[in-house]
This record gives sequence, structure tokens and C-alpha cells, in this order.
Amino acid sequence: MKFREITIPYGKSHVNVSIPCSNLIWEKGPKSGSSDPNCIDRALENPVNSLKIQDLARGRNNALIIIDDKTRNTPTDIILPKVINQLKTAGIQDNKIVILIALGTHNEMTKGEIIEKCGRDIFDKYRILQHDYNNYENLSYYGRVDLEIPIWINKIYLESDIKIAIGKIIPHVDVVWSGGAKIIVPGICGKETVEKFHLASTKNKDKLKGKVDNIVRKAMEDIAGRTGLDFILNVIVDENQNLIDAVAGNFVHAHRKGVEIAEKIFTVDKNTQKADLILISSYPADEDFWQAGKAVSAAVPLVKEGGDLVLVSPCYKGFSPDHPVLIESLIKGLEATEKAISEKKTPDIAGAAVAIDVLKIINKNNICLYSRDLDEDLLNRINFQKINNLQEYIDNYIMQNPDCKIGVIYSGTEIMVI
Repeated sequence: MKFREITIPYGKSHVNVSIPCSNLIWEKGPKSGSSDPNCIDRALENPVNSLKIQDLARGRNNALIIIDDKTRNTPTDIILPKVINQLKTAGIQDNKIVILIALGTHNEMTKGEIIEKCGRDIFDKYRILQHDYNNYENLSYYGRVDLEIPIWINKIYLESDIKIAIGKIIPHVDVVWSGGAKIIVPGICGKETVEKFHLASTKNKDKLKGKVDNIVRKAMEDIAGRTGLDFILNVIVDENQNLIDAVAGNFVHAHRKGVEIAEKIFTVDKNTQKADLILISSYPADEDFWQAGKAVSAAVPLVKEGGDLVLVSPCYKGFSPDHPVLIESLIKGLEATEKAISEKKTPDIAGAAVAIDVLKIINKNNICLYSRDLDEDLLNRINFQKINNLQEYIDNYIMQNPDCKIGVIYSGTEIMVI
């Protein structure tokens, strides 16, 4: 019998398993590309449907640069000096440039994490703030948009003369594609806005499938437009973290150009043969299940009903430290969670909404988790199976299902089936 040796990313390490070739039907993941170190400069010099930054900023007094946080591997340390140079060319002084980390609902970053993200020189020279979605003293109300989403947004953002957002474009379970206006919503919005956004995504999941122009993104872009987002720079990075391309300019038109590039790297054919068992690496989204779980959602279209979805992820910071309601809701079950949302009896609608997505998967498939440090009792209580030895699990599965079809997904949070 012939075997295929598989190396599955597991955080900064990896797990090796051996799978019979007769059972392994495919391996999927983001496609590799050629690194283009000049793509950021080229994008900034050729913005889509927009003036260059130095032209937009000329005559303005101050600038805000919004960046994503540690959960994204955007090469922010490379991008920031280039954007800042254009602002300075326009006459904006260093002490008038502020950097805002779009945390969304995530925990604050440490000093070391910010230095790693932005670079030491930027950290030492510029004012860097972290958005707090719970601090309404630093938020302003700006009306409502479709899907009953109120606009609570960062005051400093609103008060800035020019607003520039830096991010990356990858598949995303809530809005199909990240990037563009998504760094604004939920990145720098208030709790109520974030919760309504997640709930709208959960309610409209079937309408989103593969469509970049969808009703949830429209609401996001309405908010970004109303509140004056001037310019974006989004990058496309492959599975090996090579910088493939970049787009800059108008937050809608540049984003759509970027999606056209990203589709060639991150999409998987929906007609791919369905597997009985899929091994899924969450890399690079390894911090917790809130991030890593997106890989499970991405894999659902490729698994047979009743099949096993095995998430391979260290979940370094636990299951869901920022959203304990996710765990509570998974324990309560689908009906109770939907009732809690409808009756407004949950303190964290975003956490409950994500739980609904996971519970719907559990109703049709088995979710297993290979994560060395997560508590087995906790996983049992939320109807997950903990796997302690991945090779042993695979061998036993094949022994019980000799003709089973097995798939492997690398970087599962960065693929989309269309």
C-alpha cells in the first residue's frame, strides 16, 4: 500500500501524518505565487479611482492611518513608512499623524506585539492608539444603515482630516472577502454596531455565498462612505506569506480590483469531490477558536453530510477568551441561543451569532479538534471531539471506514469554495 506523507501547519510548528493514497482524494489551500516587492510602491503611484495620497492630503492638517491587528499578518511594518512618506510630502507633520489599531472585539495588543506589527522606528516616532469597542466616550453616533445596523464609530477617526486604511484581502466567513471597508466595520466601531453586523451576517449567510457585492458588504461600505474613508491600501499575500500584489485607492473600486487578484489564489472549485473526513489547518489564524474556527466554516462545502471536520490548531490563547458567550451558547444549543438573541438576553450578540453558525455545522457534521492544550472536558461539553493523537485518529477512522475519502486543507481560514 502506498502512503502520502502530509505535513500540516500547527502554529509555528507542524504535525506529520501518513495517509494511504487510496483514501486521500485531494489537498487544497491557497495557491503559491511569485513575490513582488515593488507592488506596494506601484499601487500607491497608480491608485484606483482616486488621487494619490499626497494629493488627497495636500492642504489637510492631520491624518489617521487605520491598521489591522495581530490576528492578521499584513506586512504593516513595510507599508507604514511608504504611506507616511506620502503624507509628509503633502506637508503633514509627524506629530499630526496618528495610527489607530482596528481591534474590533479583540483584546489590546502588547507593546511588543505593536513593535512587531509596526516596526520599532514607527512605534518610537508616532502616536499609536488601540480602538476600544466598549468605550462609548470615544465613540460617536452617526445614524443607521440597512440591516438595522446603527453607526457607532471611533471619534478620532471622524475628527481626522484624512483617513487611510491598510489591510489585506483574504476570504472571510462574514462578508465573503476581507479588506476594503471591513477594517472600519467592525474594526473601529462600537459594540452595538459590531453585534448587529455579526447578526446580519448570520441571518443572511445563504445570500452571501461567493458574492463580493452582497447586502452585508453594502452596509459596511455605506458606513465607510458616510464617515469619510478616503483611501485604502490592501495587499494579497499567498500561503507562504509572499507579497503577491497590492491595490490602493477608492475603498470600493480598489477593493474589487484586489478581489479579482485574490480569487485566483484563495478559491476552491465548489465541484470538488466531497470527502468523508477533512483535516484542516487554521494557520496562520491560530490564536483561538474565534479565529481558527473560520477554517471549519470554509471546509463545510467540501465534506459529506455526517462527515468529520478535524481542525488542527494550537489555539494558543484558549477557546474564545474575548467571547465567553460563544462557549456558553455552544453548550446551550441552537434553539436556546436563537431565543436568547431574539429576546435580547445575551450580553454578547456577536459571540452568540458565531455560535449559531457553529451549531448549524454540528447539526450535520462532527467537529473534531487537534489542539494539545485545550481542555477535553470543555470540548466534550460543546459537542466537539478532542483528538490527542492525530495519526492514531486517522488510522482508526480508516479501519472503521476502509473506503473513506480524505481531504486536507492548508491555511483553511484563507480559502473559499465557489
